[in-house]
Amino acid sequence: AIADNVCFELQRLFVALHHSEATSYDPTALTDALSLDTSVQQDAQEFNKLLLSLIETHLRRSPEPALQSLVQSTFRGESCYRTVCARCERPFASSATRHPLYELELRLKPSGGTALQESLLEYVCKEELEGVECGHCSSRQNATRNICLASLPPVLS
Repeated sequence: AIADNVCFELQRLFVALHHSEATSYDPTALTDALSLDTSVQQDAQEFNKLLLSLIETHLRRSPEPALQSLVQSTFRGESCYRTVCARCERPFASSATRHPLYELELRLKPSGGTALQESLLEYVCKEELEGVECGHCSSRQNATRNICLASLPPVLS
């Protein structure tokens, strides 16, 4: 019921944006459907998760298989944390584990046209770890760890 109402209000919003000559749109009906307290500042990432979750719930009931998986097939990628032993230079077994990815948590800095590129490089940058148990060396070793983007969602690629 909530997901249905949210999807209906999203449809209304997109129709109004596409077909209207108005320069603005009042999103009150959508925020009411989402049960958002508009007097409180909302985190964009949390809003995105809420919205995608409700859309996915609504579309899962569709008789069309393509619609049932639309949110995942459009917005889901995969990442992994790659940890490599400094001594034997082999990746830890946990490096093979992939995690679902719906957004990148980037720290954007105002630095002209390179802000996004710099933020992406910082996101995947290696960090030094000390005294991590290496399964190959059977001892504690220094290691490096970084996030690897195993697959990007179509919306980002």
